Amino acid sequence: MTPQEVKLWVKLREQRLNGLHFRRQVPIGPYVVDFACLKHRLVAEIDGGQHSFDNAVAADRSRDLTLNSLGFRVHRFWNAEVDANLDGVVETILATARSSLPAGEGRLGRQAERGGETQPGTDSPLPDSAFGRVRPPPWAGISEDPVS
Repeated sequence: MTPQEVKLWVKLREQRLNGLHFRRQVPIGPYVVDFACLKHRLVAEIDGGQHSFDNAVAADRSRDLTLNSLGFRVHRFWNAEVDANLDGVVETILATARSSLPAGEGRLGRQAERGGETQPGTDSPLPDSAFGRVRPPPWAGISEDPVS
């Protein structure tokens, strides 16, 4: 595991109290993902600079589409984002998990029912990252140059 994956793993393991059970290096279909919460069909991937090359962007797009077709929501974060805003990365993941729970189910569902910290719709933008935006999916055709 990379140092950034270790940092995120420590934080994700703490979420067991919230009813979330993340696993690392999970085989799903033909892939092995960095982190997955199978109950909520949620995947978190931590990407290094090699993922910015054209061939890697295409491979990530194919991988994400396959995982989506299997019912998983995929979040990708840059290593630098984990280093600069670990709490924001965790909150983004929690907001997605929160949006997948029916009101009143589990601790996160009760928090959402009471108007918890974040109430995103399933397709709404998630909290801003350290770089002022959530990383767009590679197939969106949006530049991923760092915001000054």
